[in-house]
Amino acid sequence: MIYSSSSFPESWGQSDGHRFTYPASPLLTQGPEIGSEALCSEPGQAEECVHVKNIPLDSTAEIIMFDQGGESDHIFHLHGYSFYVVAMQQYNRSLDKDLVKQMNEEGILFNRRNVKNPVLKDTVVIPKFGVVALRFKADNPGYWMMRDERSAHWTRGLDFVLKVGEEKDFVQAPSDFPKCGSYVGPEYFLI
Repeated sequence: MIYSSSSFPESWGQSDGHRFTYPASPLLTQGPEIGSEALCSEPGQAEECVHVKNIPLDSTAEIIMFDQGGESDHIFHLHGYSFYVVAMQQYNRSLDKDLVKQMNEEGILFNRRNVKNPVLKDTVVIPKFGVVALRFKADNPGYWMMRDERSAHWTRGLDFVLKVGEEKDFVQAPSDFPKCGSYVGPEYFLI
């Protein structure tokens, strides 16, 4: 179970207390060159880091995402997968991660879960003060981004990467595949 929250103590959003930033090199083809210091390591570390969640290959993954900020809805898109929206609930106040975990364990986070005929999507809206449960079969190995589609956060913040499987499970790039240099772009990209 992965819990991901969005709150706004600063101008950039956070997911699990991390502010996502893009790696200087591609994870799939040059992952070892990124260095462990660039990856999020400690839960709740506030500095920007490459936020990667590990999911075992061929497992059924459930991601519970919720909004703590209450400023607006969030639109998230998962690359590489479609997922089932098995539950959605809106509250009239902010819930913290520990309370969400506790309510989920007690079976009271959602009025009900629809596991018989849930909606299949690749993009979901998390309502203001809302909670959403997503499920998918993790059968597509690689690095897959869960992106906050709001343009104000295109360079960092709420995004995170799902690493499905291990490097040995990934399709390998040809030995003569071109490599990118380490590059960190400008703080703000023009759209």
